[in-house]
Amino acid sequence: GGARDAGTTCGTRGHNGRADDDHTCAAHAQRPRRCDVVTMRAVTVERYGRPDVARIVEVPRPVPGKDAVLVRVVAAAVTSGDARISGARFPPGFGLPARLAFGMRGPRRRILGNVFSGIIEDVGPGVANLAPGHAVCGMTGMSMGAHAEYVSVAARRVAAVPSGVSHS
Repeated sequence: GGARDAGTTCGTRGHNGRADDDHTCAAHAQRPRRCDVVTMRAVTVERYGRPDVARIVEVPRPVPGKDAVLVRVVAAAVTSGDARISGARFPPGFGLPARLAFGMRGPRRRILGNVFSGIIEDVGPGVANLAPGHAVCGMTGMSMGAHAEYVSVAARRVAAVPSGVSHS
């Protein structure tokens, strides 16, 4: 909550907010003096394994493309599918096909999660029926990315949350 909701700009203070001119900008793996990449926190999985392989890191905040919306995630589900993918626990006979689909040594999509609820922050070109401030819920599909502070998703993949219904 608080000031984090707007995202963090790297700037000269570093992603962690410390006054550090010589920080490493994880958003683009450089050592800049000034960086204007807007970041967010996300849970990432770099390699398959137990739940402790998941890390909270700063990553670039997505920008909504054509026919997409940027949602500030209020709630996201951690499903059995997320656990299976992060742990590479696939049904017998599906190990190789699943690793070909999801990644050999770790998930190709480092930010898992596909079920979310939140508030629209921005809309991309071509989105007419949704606007910033609308409460929505949705699913990202195979693009995943919901285990983060923000997710960019096709507008057709979200639905309005009725008034009186909470995100929890």
